Amino acid sequence: MAFVVGNAHYVKLPPLPSASKEADLMFEALRNAKFEVTRTNDFSNANFQNFLEKIRPGDTCLFYYSGYTAKAGDFDKTYLLPLNLDPGVEIENQQVLSLRRVMDDLGKHTNGIKIIVFEAARTFKAQIGNATAGLLNPDPNESPNTFYAFAASGTQTVDPPPAGQIGRFTNAIVQNIAKSGSRISDVFLNAKSLAATGGGPVPYVYDNLSANTFYFHDPEKAPPPKTVVIERPPEPAVIKPGPSIRVPSQNRKDRQQYVWIPPGTFQMGCATSDKRCKPNENPRHQVTITRGYWMGQTEVTVGAYQKYAQAQKLKMPTKPMYGGWNVTNRPIVNVSWSEASAFCEWAGGRLPTEAEWERAARGGVEDEIYPGNNENSREKANFDGKAGSDTFPDIAPVQQFDPNPYGLYDMLGNVWEWVGDWLGSYSPSAVTDPHGPDSGKEHIRRGGSYLSDYKEHLRLSYRERSAAKGDQNIGMRCVLDDTPETKAILQR
Repeated sequence: MAFVVGNAHYVKLPPLPSASKEADLMFEALRNAKFEVTRTNDFSNANFQNFLEKIRPGDTCLFYYSGYTAKAGDFDKTYLLPLNLDPGVEIENQQVLSLRRVMDDLGKHTNGIKIIVFEAARTFKAQIGNATAGLLNPDPNESPNTFYAFAASGTQTVDPPPAGQIGRFTNAIVQNIAKSGSRISDVFLNAKSLAATGGGPVPYVYDNLSANTFYFHDPEKAPPPKTVVIERPPEPAVIKPGPSIRVPSQNRKDRQQYVWIPPGTFQMGCATSDKRCKPNENPRHQVTITRGYWMGQTEVTVGAYQKYAQAQKLKMPTKPMYGGWNVTNRPIVNVSWSEASAFCEWAGGRLPTEAEWERAARGGVEDEIYPGNNENSREKANFDGKAGSDTFPDIAPVQQFDPNPYGLYDMLGNVWEWVGDWLGSYSPSAVTDPHGPDSGKEHIRRGGSYLSDYKEHLRLSYRERSAAKGDQNIGMRCVLDDTPETKAILQR
């Protein structure tokens, strides 16, 4: 079942002619994929309720919306703006549906897969009371068995396309839906990569499905093998070196996405052009990682840690000063080094070594001081103060900033991250798979936090010595070794 909205003809906001075209394309793509599609050019509670009445328990439901959205402070206040919206009236006093309401209503009518797709948030200049253009990433744990795909992530907005054109994200989704044998994650992750090519906002794609087994078009059956007579042995294949790329996969234990980091060699420590080097960041030395590994795409979230605490019958950590544990897509904090290690072990992995962390943070790019060598990039990290995409007074939900070249979010800023090593000095010579001293008195945290001075703490080589106790600006992310056990817990 699908409900497809193209809100184009706004009365008091600039019209969005592309919205109708985008909805038409999505309508055709879903109809060809055997969906029963309801199509509307004027989203309202009435026509949405009519659609809900058609849903049967267990149905797979897709909700597509192209139009204006507005945000007003938290997840429950992300609004889908109707055509007759009046910017001069408080948004709460108008007939406006929230994203939360849409998700709740779908969840009441089906326990099957729910797919939420937005060609949003489109930019507009009007202020609607305390609401402005945009949308807020949902708390994925609030709606189980749901897949989210938004054209822009978090606080970002998308300019309407030029006349006669359509949104890049919708165009990429339609292309990928038409391919046979592509699972739902393949469709939207490929669309995300296509839409982000050439700059612009990076789409938000999040998989909260219990199983990644849905296909828009079933895989084609392979033809029977042909009998081939080889008269002479073939020439040996020539394998060219290149990056090893895999689709991010969800861990069945903690329900977090993990990204593949390929093996390789890099220069660890202070970049040659960095004038702020600390003694413990030198000497710069060559490190070879011989085995690839899976690393958490985001810092471990409150929601993931709640699953762990419930499974292990543990109390949650002390609540941070900025609030409790109700916002489950924020990073978990106030965990000690040993508590972070125990969580990762439960999830099937471990804390990364310091070398693995720095290789992943550098994203395969050599000799950078800051990501992209932009020391004050407000598009890359949440650190002290507010500007650009960094609108957060303290900790931010995960995935609010652009990912690095490996697809990892918040490697710098937001919260410090524990690594597995004891504090130690760097080797003056090349090393392979280093793991630091076997024992010690202090551990290491990397990456800086929302309280950090970007000039110092957001440098890729910066190391902070730390006692093992937790703090309200220290979290972690886990790695999984590439083993048969890991393959068994990753959904791909």
